[in-house]
Amino acid sequence: MLELQHISVCIGNKTIIQDISLRAGGGDFIAVFGPNGAGKSTLLKTIAGLQSIQSGQITTTTFDGKPARIGMVFQNYQESLLPWHTAKKNIDIVLQARYNAGEYAFSSASYRNDMIDHLFGIAGITSLAQTPCGVLSGGQQQIVSLCRALAYQPDILLLDEPFSALDYFSTRMAEDTLLRLWDEQSKHRPMVALCISHNPDNAIILADRICILSRHPATITATLDVPLLRPRTMDILTAPEFLALRTTMISLLRSEYDHGFST
Repeated sequence: MLELQHISVCIGNKTIIQDISLRAGGGDFIAVFGPNGAGKSTLLKTIAGLQSIQSGQITTTTFDGKPARIGMVFQNYQESLLPWHTAKKNIDIVLQARYNAGEYAFSSASYRNDMIDHLFGIAGITSLAQTPCGVLSGGQQQIVSLCRALAYQPDILLLDEPFSALDYFSTRMAEDTLLRLWDEQSKHRPMVALCISHNPDNAIILADRICILSRHPATITATLDVPLLRPRTMDILTAPEFLALRTTMISLLRSEYDHGFST
């Protein structure tokens, strides 16, 4: 479980986040949607422990009572991967770190190899395993980033606008890959996922629940349930429920701008 209780964050003398409360259990996929510059990424960094809070409390509870493992997929895939290493090596580095942290099963190269092959098979990138990340396309690199985050088997998966740098079709492919990885992982290890997005389609395709953020200072102004069953495919893009929810999200976003806002 992940619980935020009345979180406020200040940077300098400016309040970025004000009185945000949020509760999610294992298996919940939540999207945070709002205007550019609203503080979405700051909220994610706060949960990851990369940004201190002014007031409030963040609580994580795991099944085994150990500290929560946090996996993160960054917005800029080009800066988060090691381009001189192969796709497989980028994942293996994470698994070796798990061994260094005391998980002795990961001392076995064959064990790590089987785990990577399994992830790459689900993601559909087995043929790219030995390709240096620096020569992969943007969409391929971000799929490797998704595999790397899930190889850590996190209790909390944080995604910071992971598809914002991709074109339309690369985005749809990456979303489909994330859903397949998420569905497979959730069978064995339910986790909380929190995805920051400024794209309503992206939020609806991925999430079970969408939190709408206001402009500065950021607070949650609405929470919308996503009435779409899993597993999901790209066919939902034309579903009446999808289109109705998209319209609601855009309307809520418009209300956060001045009256002079126009499309």
